[in-house]
Amino acid sequence: MFKIFVLFLASSLFASNFFQNMQYKGSCRLKFDTPQTKIEKFMEKNSDFYEKYYDVILQVGSDISQGDNVLISADIGNLPLVQALADRAYELGAKKVQFNAYSGGVPLPILKNPERAEEMTRELKKQLGDYIKQDWALVYFRNSPYGNRYPKNIESQRLAEIRNLIVDANSELLNRRRAAYTRWTLFEVPSAKRGAMIFDLPTNETAMQKHLDTIKPILRLDAVDPVKAWVTHLKGLEKRAQVLMELDIEKIHVQGGKSDFTVELPRNAIWRGGRKETPLAKNFLANIPHEENFTTPNWRKTNGLVHIVKPVPVKGKYVEGAWFKFENGKIIDYGADKYVEALDQLFKEDPRSLFAGEIAFVDKNSIINKTDLIFKNILYDENASSHMALGNGYSNCILGGGEMSPSQLMAAGCNEAKNHIDFMFGTQDLNVWVYSRETGKKTQIMREGSFTEIFDTL
Repeated sequence: MFKIFVLFLASSLFASNFFQNMQYKGSCRLKFDTPQTKIEKFMEKNSDFYEKYYDVILQVGSDISQGDNVLISADIGNLPLVQALADRAYELGAKKVQFNAYSGGVPLPILKNPERAEEMTRELKKQLGDYIKQDWALVYFRNSPYGNRYPKNIESQRLAEIRNLIVDANSELLNRRRAAYTRWTLFEVPSAKRGAMIFDLPTNETAMQKHLDTIKPILRLDAVDPVKAWVTHLKGLEKRAQVLMELDIEKIHVQGGKSDFTVELPRNAIWRGGRKETPLAKNFLANIPHEENFTTPNWRKTNGLVHIVKPVPVKGKYVEGAWFKFENGKIIDYGADKYVEALDQLFKEDPRSLFAGEIAFVDKNSIINKTDLIFKNILYDENASSHMALGNGYSNCILGGGEMSPSQLMAAGCNEAKNHIDFMFGTQDLNVWVYSRETGKKTQIMREGSFTEIFDTL
């Protein structure tokens, strides 16, 4: 069982460094105005879940081994979980673990000194650049047990300015992540807020326990050896990606529900699925969970009608019943049953989001889809359904893309945009055909929502 400790964040902590050094079996404590005691008790009650989960995150997600350095980024409400994760990283041989604490997406040092945000984000950009060069493993908590905290000491206009500065400070890191030049892993923890959203319950421990019990088999933590179970699962996705590569696909035709569209791929497109490898031969899994095979489409060559079957978060709203009509790669018409104005705002602020950046396929028998739940969480919902992302493409899905400039990527067919938002179109009756670039041969890769017999040898 993990022994839970809480960090002490000294007032002078960030004077020379943005990130908090994590001590093994943290010897310092901090009284904080969040329900830390509740979280600690919940973790102790479900210690088997957390122990197995941290092993999956660190061993499968980040490939942590002797001498590695780890940067954990998380909302301050995750303090006990961060310490437990850091302790496990040290047990696996990590040399140094640091904590990037934030609230509402804003690092704590900037929250304490908002008047110095310009100077501090420049320092943040420099430090992140150093960590990339030094091959730090980047581990991201996407949520916290009782909901992320939001800053109250900064007026809204200044807060928007600071968030734009933070986006700029992270720009090089995001490019490196897209190109798989650095290890990074994103995951969620059991959350009272998420459980309440999914199951229409009060935001309390009951909702958090319901959330944990639901995601436990999805994360394969019910297996005797979850790490081994994940390795086996990911090898299957990697083999499927290899079959897709061997088909030498030029064009994809998708039909299902109200959707009927075609997507063409760049000549040097790469299919992905499973773990990726950095130039330093470190394997990593970017998102946990992971059930998809995906690639980057040619942004100029999507045509037809795409109907979206799950709610999608856009500009703080859950857009429902969206649809997009493409012509020569661009959305020429669109609508939604709910919050179409969020799409209006997205396309106004980022016109390159009118073009596709990803096409991904997920079997209807995926462990997530079988729950028949809407998680209202893109990390889970995208892995329950085949989907298309609008906006930014993946440079690591283009041969040599990691070495290309933005203009070169665009010329190669990989879209460059500010956003990357997944929209799920997968249905029970989804059929997908692909056409060979060299021979024009037509092959069905999905039938009635499932991958076809060409993958049966996996």
